[in-house]
Amino acid sequence: MPRKNRPDVYMSPGDPYTGPSPGVEPFISWLRGTVFDTSDDEALRSWAAMVVRSPEQAAEELQCIREIADSPPPDLVLIMKQYGSVYLYERKKHRRIPRPDSAYRTWLQNRVQQFSEIAEEHGLPNLTSMEREAGN
Repeated sequence: MPRKNRPDVYMSPGDPYTGPSPGVEPFISWLRGTVFDTSDDEALRSWAAMVVRSPEQAAEELQCIREIADSPPPDLVLIMKQYGSVYLYERKKHRRIPRPDSAYRTWLQNRVQQFSEIAEEHGLPNLTSMEREAGN
């Protein structure tokens, strides 16, 4: 059986995406570059540095992750686990209990909020105001 994004088959973060959701490659790139193998603090610092270094790229990435958070693909959790190494657990009596799929969407929405705040602190315009100016 092919290894197409099955939860029971390990896939490396370097493997190409073969899932059912076209257009998620920029999100995967963000996961690999900003989230994979980093703590939350490291990801936020990396994001702040990118906003300063390349505001246009930061605006594009923020728009991409916002779109994914607003309208997640059906394989969001698998994508986050495979390409971002995002595994959410809750501790109960010395045991790790996997969080439900809804927690991954909440996690992503929280990152969008945090990254938006950092972008605005560094002078990157709010995307919703940019979209209004563009007539969208």
